[in-house]
Amino acid sequence: MANSDAIADRLQIDKKQLKDVKDDHPIWDLEAYYLAQLCISITFLTSPEVIVIGGGIMNREILFPKIREQFKMLLGGYFKNAQYNKDIDSYITRSKFDAVEGHVHAGVMGGLELARRMWELSDKYILAKQKREIERLQEKLIAKNVTSNSLRERAMHHHDSGSTVAQSSGLGMLALGIGAGCSIGLLLSSFLNRRR
Repeated sequence: MANSDAIADRLQIDKKQLKDVKDDHPIWDLEAYYLAQLCISITFLTSPEVIVIGGGIMNREILFPKIREQFKMLLGGYFKNAQYNKDIDSYITRSKFDAVEGHVHAGVMGGLELARRMWELSDKYILAKQKREIERLQEKLIAKNVTSNSLRERAMHHHDSGSTVAQSSGLGMLALGIGAGCSIGLLLSSFLNRRR
């Protein structure tokens, strides 16, 4: 509805001729209305701190003032917020990634940001999974240690209690060493995977 193909179709012209359409043409009021409706929907649904609009048609300077004007009209005083009423220029604004050396980069930057977030999430997921596995193994070792201590205590009922304590603490230290070794190994593995 608000892209160059749709606008060209409405005007029944080639997309390359859009730059020749005058700023006072009614099509820009229609496009501003559509984009203002989008901004209203976003505002009512999510209450963002800012709405950033980018893309090729937003190079038409007349659109931002028209969108903001339509936004205020559609808002109808519903929200009593200075951001929506007084500081609307910084609320509905241009992407800082648009028109870098004449090229539109907002889509590329957004894609890269999504990829970065997915990388972080996948890394956190892997680390959480590895942590759960370590905890499961530690619980198994502790359960095994408790079982073997119980058997030893029965078998060594008549032996000195000091030697049982020494044996059980030796197994505890072994479990602690294995757990620490696994943790270090997993951290190194995660670090090396991240560097790839």
